[in-house]
Amino acid sequence: MALGDSFKYIHLKNPDTGQVVKILNKSKKEMAYRRLAQGFLNFIKYEVKRPFIKHVTLTQKRENYKPRILDDFRRKLKSRYGKIYSLWVVEVQKERLARSGEAVIHWHMMLVFAKRVEFGKKDVLAIQKMWKYGNVDIKPVRKASVSYLMKYIGKAFKGGDFTQVEGARRVGASRFSSFYKQSEAKIKKAWDFFKKIGREYTEMVNDYYWENGKCFVQGIDGTGRRSGRVYLYKPARWEFKGFSD
Repeated sequence: MALGDSFKYIHLKNPDTGQVVKILNKSKKEMAYRRLAQGFLNFIKYEVKRPFIKHVTLTQKRENYKPRILDDFRRKLKSRYGKIYSLWVVEVQKERLARSGEAVIHWHMMLVFAKRVEFGKKDVLAIQKMWKYGNVDIKPVRKASVSYLMKYIGKAFKGGDFTQVEGARRVGASRFSSFYKQSEAKIKKAWDFFKKIGREYTEMVNDYYWENGKCFVQGIDGTGRRSGRVYLYKPARWEFKGFSD
């Protein structure tokens, strides 16, 4: 455990304004997962026009973990439904662990179809056949949110019993631009800037960069010269003042 992890709050002071704040002491890993969740939801909102979303739980009859265990399942899904995107979290089956001492993991997956699917019993049966290790449970997602995802992601980094499944990756997602790993308000600010200088949305996603801890998007004029930039992230000058419970 790192120094300070046992404390609930961190105290910071801004030397420019004198403001003192108390914030929750979240681990770097938790914050990275939250950015991943935010980025995935932003990507789906801006890149998938009419997403159709399901919560899929994949269980195992016995432990079969290997590093690319989900690959064959996702390939079969793509073969049947076309483009799909997913964010998944691993969790140990705690009741089974307590009962038998056997650590067997299962996956919670937010599965996003790029087009509307008339989802029925035949789809449930087909997806069950795609997963050869155990059972599949499929539920609708009424409203996807960061808090909804963090409910399951939180289980991935709080479970000490997880270490019994050696090498298992706890959280993963389909590839998407890291541009989306920020608040929607910052994305909108960047989009407003790009519209003002007459650039396309795809250029906004690709033409960003980090410099000295600050994130910028860069506009290019008709001659190929840089025409301006806007901050997406500019850290404040906060000074660490200690921990508290």
